[in-house]
Amino acid sequence: MKHTIIGIILICLAHMAYALDCDQHLQIGFKLHDSKHSRSLTKDTDLLQKIRGHYETARKQCPDRFVKQPKHYNNLGDVCKRLGDDDAAIQYFQKALELDASLCDASFELGVIYEKQGLYGMAVEQYMADLSCNPSDTEARSRVIDVIKHQNCQMRTAEQGEHLSKDEMYDSLICPKVFNAAKNQFAVERGIVFVSYSRLRNILFDTGKARIQSRSFLQLNDVISMLQQHAHMTIFVDGHTDPVPVNRRLEVRDNIFCTSNQCLSEKRAESVRQYLVHQGVASHRIISRGFGATQIIDQNNHAKNRRVELRAR
Repeated sequence: MKHTIIGIILICLAHMAYALDCDQHLQIGFKLHDSKHSRSLTKDTDLLQKIRGHYETARKQCPDRFVKQPKHYNNLGDVCKRLGDDDAAIQYFQKALELDASLCDASFELGVIYEKQGLYGMAVEQYMADLSCNPSDTEARSRVIDVIKHQNCQMRTAEQGEHLSKDEMYDSLICPKVFNAAKNQFAVERGIVFVSYSRLRNILFDTGKARIQSRSFLQLNDVISMLQQHAHMTIFVDGHTDPVPVNRRLEVRDNIFCTSNQCLSEKRAESVRQYLVHQGVASHRIISRGFGATQIIDQNNHAKNRRVELRAR
């Protein structure tokens, strides 16, 4: 009997929670969110889960409210970040900024997450975005200078069977530009040239051909996702071959022939460009280039030299 009563009470409480309207969920969530000092709140997982529950329920009940008041996405992102759910936090902070670019806190918090993930170019980009709308943010300034002084841009490589995420590629492409801009703006003295790009050995072609193998499409589709997410970005697609001479006339594509590694590298890079364009990327955003065997990186392993590289323009 006792267990039955308890069960009935729990069901009633559940119905009461469900019966709350959007405004009530937002009010309760905000009140709980604001009830503790920041450090204490981060340690209280149970409370954070309750707050997230109220915000998430409100988001489902009245999505238009979140669109009109993007700070709610920002609050939800903050709770997810404190809970360690970085993927959800990134999603909500990005949504907040998409709707209102003046939400400086969202840029700063994204920078913190990216820095933790080792995406230093993206971290600096977000800290600088925060400073552009809130120049007095001393913590963002301090973090930018610390990253520039102690971290480097990272060239990312995907071997056959591996995969680079769109964030890893984007970070490697933008890093030199944002690092150098921040270095100049804050007069950071560091005798280093920041260089990075994405090296894709998982973009594969048949021997002597410029047709892309289907197993390459997973990586290429993430290149497309990266370009769709960052509409300002333009890139070079660079083709490289091994040094083995081409000693015959190759039909690299239908009725297209090559008699040199230079030609083969150009046609392979062009095939990648064509795939991206056919999938919806504007043609002016991509320039394909071929380098043949002029940039050998491993004299003893020809497979290392056959590659496609992405660089920011």
